[in-house]
Amino acid sequence: MKFKGVYRKPHRKAGLRALFLYYSFRLGKVKKKQHELSAKQIYFLYRDDIRYIRRLSEETRLLVKHNIDTDVQLAAYMAGLDQQIAMLTAQRQQLRNKSRSFKDDEKLAVAKTEISDLSKSLRVLHREVWLCKDVQQRSDIIADKIRREREAIQKNIKIERSSQNQKRMSR
Repeated sequence: MKFKGVYRKPHRKAGLRALFLYYSFRLGKVKKKQHELSAKQIYFLYRDDIRYIRRLSEETRLLVKHNIDTDVQLAAYMAGLDQQIAMLTAQRQQLRNKSRSFKDDEKLAVAKTEISDLSKSLRVLHREVWLCKDVQQRSDIIADKIRREREAIQKNIKIERSSQNQKRMSR
């Protein structure tokens, strides 16, 4: 069997791209296999990084989904979540109290399914409140990191300018 064309060996990736591709592969973000890697298949040193990445992506999805841009909007959204949680908790407690008096199994089963539905929705709301609190804490840290990075860049620019000026003066 003959093939037409030129056979070339694939180029081996090197440098930062190779480093980040390898790291992404080890984190399970770039897949060599068809299935996702389980937590046990990922090297233990990368598990914390994966948790951190997943948490950041959840927080980002929450902010984008609800169009939250400022701390005020985040606080207002959290207040609304707290009100919903209080309302659903009160409804669930009323259903629990009513279900104690039911003697009919059908009514009791319906009440239990409603209670479980309310509990599921409460779980989602509590998770969003937790994410909002995490965003509040992390936003201060991220803003501080960005500020320090900009200061370092400005400092490096000033150092480069002064060294260039010294080179010009010495000529």
